[in-house]
Amino acid sequence: MTTSPFYQGIQYFKDKLPHFAEYGQANAISEGQTAISSPTDKNAVYQTLLAADALRYLTLHITATKQSGHPGGFASIADAIASLVMLGHKNIITEVGHHAPGFYSTVFMDQSLEKMGIHTVEQMGERFREMHGLLGHLSGQIPGLLNPAGPLGQGQHFAMAGAKLHPNTLFPVTIGDGGLGEPYIMSSFGHFNTAYPQVTNFLPILVWNGYSQEHHSMVSTKTNQEMIAYWQGNGFREVILVNAKDYDDSNQQG
Repeated sequence: MTTSPFYQGIQYFKDKLPHFAEYGQANAISEGQTAISSPTDKNAVYQTLLAADALRYLTLHITATKQSGHPGGFASIADAIASLVMLGHKNIITEVGHHAPGFYSTVFMDQSLEKMGIHTVEQMGERFREMHGLLGHLSGQIPGLLNPAGPLGQGQHFAMAGAKLHPNTLFPVTIGDGGLGEPYIMSSFGHFNTAYPQVTNFLPILVWNGYSQEHHSMVSTKTNQEMIAYWQGNGFREVILVNAKDYDDSNQQG
């Protein structure tokens, strides 16, 4: 058992966090509970934002330790992952191997990686992309993770199977823009909904970066409205768009 604090290995600290004295003094998740009591509680909202920032920092840190990996994709959904965890939904599945550093950061924060002897940020970096550590692409053998990130589209089948077998549990699944370029993903959702229309406790989350430097698929050419119409046209009655451009405080082009 390590005696080092969990944050050993973090190189940069800020003296103060804005509003921490106001919203960070009491844990948003009470002792013995697994979720916040209310999504409108200001303490919970503030601490969820802190959790998302922590996920982004750890994702950058772990990739920087080996100068390898893709931090950007997971950073795009850090707020969504933090929100789901704070709401008590931890059965989060992905098909995106590139998001491995972010998911390792997530299960580090809930202490699952301690079962592998990873107790500090420094140890997490040391074990990243090592044979007996945290593989470059997700493995279902890692404590706290439910599935490997294998072929594009695989994660959704884990999510749908989990939803079918556990009706009262939500199974979110993150899908990359490269994955959505594969036609069988939407086809599979359609077939599953036809066969099991009562099973609606899986939540597809598309991580879509518009024009992609990696995937010149149809996804990269869609406008926001066209993408919403695409999901609606494939049977999804409710589609929620979170546009990162709305949060751009430096007025970037594109």
